[in-house]
Amino acid sequence: PGFFILTSMILVTIFTSCLFSSLLLVLIYKISRYFTKNEKHRMLLVIIAGLCSPIFPTALSMFMHQVGTFFIFLSFYLLFKIKQEKLEDNKYFVFAGLSLGFSIASDFYSFFIVPILVFYIFLLTMFKNKQKFFIFLFGCLVGLSPFLFYNFSILGFHLELLSKYNDRSIYTTVSEATFNNYGFVTPRIEVLYQILIGSYRGLFFYYPILLLSLIGVFYMYKKFKMESGIILLIFIFNVIVVSSRVTWHGGYGFGLKYLLLSTPFLIIPLLFEFKDFESLPIKTIITILILISLITNLSGLQLLEDFIIDRKTLMIADMYQKDVSNLNLLNPLQNYYFPLLLKYGPRSLIFENLFEKHVDIDIRDIPLSRDWKPPYNGGTNHIPFLSFILILIIMGLLWSSELYESIKR
Repeated sequence: PGFFILTSMILVTIFTSCLFSSLLLVLIYKISRYFTKNEKHRMLLVIIAGLCSPIFPTALSMFMHQVGTFFIFLSFYLLFKIKQEKLEDNKYFVFAGLSLGFSIASDFYSFFIVPILVFYIFLLTMFKNKQKFFIFLFGCLVGLSPFLFYNFSILGFHLELLSKYNDRSIYTTVSEATFNNYGFVTPRIEVLYQILIGSYRGLFFYYPILLLSLIGVFYMYKKFKMESGIILLIFIFNVIVVSSRVTWHGGYGFGLKYLLLSTPFLIIPLLFEFKDFESLPIKTIITILILISLITNLSGLQLLEDFIIDRKTLMIADMYQKDVSNLNLLNPLQNYYFPLLLKYGPRSLIFENLFEKHVDIDIRDIPLSRDWKPPYNGGTNHIPFLSFILILIIMGLLWSSELYESIKR
């Protein structure tokens, strides 16, 4: 890779992962108005979603999951808007279907959640206007058409996911099961433990604030029975699917990117926990959980430690297919990421490379060797918390008028 390729990688990441993750936060803010009129609670919800959940680390890397998550949540937002505002305009049903179909075209993992939202629209229309349901399905088919055309142009009428045909001379560490069954095996209890509360990449271990979402679902059920059920089903389906993956850990990356699909849905019930936010004990608990989740994401802004963990344990396919519970899964937050956060602060390869006058900025996850020289391992001129200071300055410039008005008040 040279300057053109490396710069293109940055731009492509900005206009896919970063962009759609940011737009996802806009959707979360917009849908929150149907649940509360408290502007502070709505803003707090967006802050938690953007900085204290899996949305943050996945926004920084080029994956398919961010785009798929945005479109599947957009579909849910439009369907919920149709219900709450009693809309009859066909365009809302078409766009909701388009978004749902395109979520599959973007990320095939969305396929496992699509039936739940199809069931949701069926319940909304079955007693009122069944024609709207078929309009929605038409939009869904149109949204799926790029995926169908792409496969047809390569495989003809033989419909399969092209990931089955990955070059095995390149993917040398991937097991036979990954190619034959698209990487799916029977769901395993020990994997369920790891993806939910395990210290390696457990969702609630990394982001304990989301534990309150499970409580919030029950409060939500009192006023929004159908939606709370849909949210719970989406989360359960997502967890079951991930637990049946051979590479359930998601390979190289920070946190568990496979649970991103259900993350925006889990964020919504937090609003029903905020209603008691004025209570000191509740406020204290929520604040502590937010800080832990925030520190988790800030700690993840280091070079990845997957080389040590993945290559020596999880990448041995036969081992973790048979018995995950016997693996010696480390705690990367305690053993690697958090100590580096205290030493360097939040990191940014882009800022650090520019500060050290390196033009070819490589933002790829490259922890394949312990012998990387500066700037990849701190840099000869690296100033602790440099990136954090620069980001605070940029935020201050962007929000200078708002900060001025706030200080004046």
